[in-house]
Amino acid sequence: AEAEALSEKTRDIGDVATGAAAYLRGLLAVGGRPCGALGFSLGAYRGVWLAQQPAADLAAVVLFYGGPGGGFEGSSAAYQAHFAADDPYE
Repeated sequence: AEAEALSEKTRDIGDVATGAAAYLRGLLAVGGRPCGALGFSLGAYRGVWLAQQPAADLAAVVLFYGGPGGGFEGSSAAYQAHFAADDPYE
């Protein structure tokens, strides 16, 4: 039951993130151009996931102390990643 509830929340976060990217592209100042994502830890993982969603149309993703769970497949975004040389939590 807990796993199902967490899975549902994760889907909700994905919907919110994809909707936020669409909203940002729709702003007059953005003019429909692709935007980027910045993520820390789990947010970095979600940024990579978001870049793989065609509806998000991300041009760039910056990752801090996190990354993809399965790779960068399906994404045309540029990536910049920041990691510590010695991270006791990795």
